Amino acid sequence: MKTVLPEIAAGVRKDAVVISLAPVVGLARLSEMLGVFGRLARLLPNAPSLVRSGFNPVGRAAGLPADARGEIEGGVRTFFDSGLTAAQVIDLVAVRPLAAAEPQIRQAYRDALPKLYAKLKGA
Repeated sequence: MKTVLPEIAAGVRKDAVVISLAPVVGLARLSEMLGVFGRLARLLPNAPSLVRSGFNPVGRAAGLPADARGEIEGGVRTFFDSGLTAAQVIDLVAVRPLAAAEPQIRQAYRDALPKLYAKLKGA
């Protein structure tokens, strides 16, 4: 993201709305990386929220006008009204390049994290 956003900043239309799903990068940093662009929002996706079983906070930059805020809320509302099951919503996640290796990754965490936790606790 640190390299991509500055590269595309010149091509982002002034009337565009940039929506970030990045969990760590805040609005101020996004604006900075896009050349002080203010029409920004952050969605912190929580797939269960899309089937009314969780929450989905939306952060809006001060420079995001009211009409663009409505567009974002409309997009989120579309998911609420979609009638999708939780499994179908989770399948909408655009990037899951490691999905096939998920069982092995989970096992690696199960094997490594207890040892790390014990080490951190000094046990």
